[in-house]
Amino acid sequence: MKKLMTAVLGLICAAGLVGMVMAGSIDSPGIPSAGSGMYSLSQIYDYLNLGIEVTPVPNFQEPSTAPGSTMKTTKQIYEDIKVKFGQCAATTDNVEQGVTFFCTKGTWGVQTGTLAALPRPTATPTATPTVTPTPTPTVTPTFACGTAFTDPRDEKIYNTVLIGTQCWMARNLDHNTGCSSVTWVDNVDNGWCGYHGPDVSRGLIYQYSAAVTACPAGWHLPTHDESTTLERAVCTSGTCATDFPYDTTTTGERGTDESYALRTGGSSHFDALAAGYYHCDRQPGEQPGAYIRMRWVTSTVTGGTTWWRRQIYPAYGTIDRYNVPLCEASPVRCIKD
Repeated sequence: MKKLMTAVLGLICAAGLVGMVMAGSIDSPGIPSAGSGMYSLSQIYDYLNLGIEVTPVPNFQEPSTAPGSTMKTTKQIYEDIKVKFGQCAATTDNVEQGVTFFCTKGTWGVQTGTLAALPRPTATPTATPTVTPTPTPTVTPTFACGTAFTDPRDEKIYNTVLIGTQCWMARNLDHNTGCSSVTWVDNVDNGWCGYHGPDVSRGLIYQYSAAVTACPAGWHLPTHDESTTLERAVCTSGTCATDFPYDTTTTGERGTDESYALRTGGSSHFDALAAGYYHCDRQPGEQPGAYIRMRWVTSTVTGGTTWWRRQIYPAYGTIDRYNVPLCEASPVRCIKD
């Protein structure tokens, strides 16, 4: 840009014309000689506007800085052109000899030296940028506990219930992860799952290694402590902390009447449902079809060989908590993450 500024200044004042006074007005009259072939002000304006650098002729010089000098700087010329250019519509690009700015034949012109004229610059069209549409983000609706949850893996639907601060499925899990095709091996947690009896609406029963991966994304097999929190949430005895301690040493029948709130039709709407279970030799804990004990298991393992479960007997208000071998198969309830 500095080269361009020097060129324009050169157009204002040539060494051979130093003695002539540059008029301060952009539209001062002048009597140019024909055929100079020099820049018009419209060309100067275009070059300035496009930022094109022009190599100046050596005999061009800066305007005088002496007091009283009326020669204009390039910035002044540029500003004047911006203001005045629209008042003198271009009809010809012929520029004639002169030492002042003038508007003749509808064209701004200036000539102060012998710099050869350049072709009028042509602006390069600005390419229209390709706008890539911003993809609309997928908004996952926030799940509201108490509404039905559809397992996306198999489209099975589960009612849910908020008990205290926990969101539980209000139905035994019934998703086959492929575990039903696993061959049962007595006394081994082989990752088996299957139905205990003919009523498949009660859900599958799972060995430990099948149960811990059975819940859908966003849900999980509850821990022993999470089951304890559930028990305390429905406890009204006033001794809930000692009835349902957060430890893995207290076992057996606990509480007073909490199981009534948790069973099917109970006030908590947890709706514990008997679905049967198998011992490690695949002997049923109760006869198929004689669904009596309501069970659910936890992910908490003790000693590497047993996992904690809860069990409700129809005739008692207490809740039985105990740890059983990993190879036992029991119903599963999932809790929200």
